[in-house]
Amino acid sequence: MLQAFLYAPFGLLLVVVVLHTLLRLVRHFYKFPMPELLAGVIDNPLRREIQPPSEMPLRYNIEAGMTVLEVGPGNGRYTSEIPEPERALREFYRVLKSSGTLACSELLTDPDYFLAQTLIRKARAAKFWLTKRVGNFFAYTLVFEKQRNAAQSLDGADPASCGESSLGSDR
Repeated sequence: MLQAFLYAPFGLLLVVVVLHTLLRLVRHFYKFPMPELLAGVIDNPLRREIQPPSEMPLRYNIEAGMTVLEVGPGNGRYTSEIPEPERALREFYRVLKSSGTLACSELLTDPDYFLAQTLIRKARAAKFWLTKRVGNFFAYTLVFEKQRNAAQSLDGADPASCGESSLGSDR
């Protein structure tokens, strides 16, 4: 009885990891919007603990008086994934003011999770420069500005080097 009690959390964790992996595989091959009944997977108490909605504007460098556009069909706290991220990044670059900021957050439990380095590479291709990085491999926020002097950027000339923390690699 005691062994079953001790192994139950590991079994539950294994089930969650397997289901999450299956969902990621399906979403990789079949792009479709996240069904509303699975909204709790993205917007849940654990995520609110890791990425508190009240703190996210601070991570994004949002200040009073700024105009903010939250992209995606989210509920106002978090948004759904964008089907064509490369195209969306180019459009964000086009519509942002010259001093505009683009901020992106990811959480590992998201079925469409991007590694930080992947997102940095996609943003660099759209002429954005990384200026702020918060978090770790499991949950992070990246803040970008329109292209500017590489010496002022956290990622400089090398998209693989960035800030104090390592957020993963796609190698």
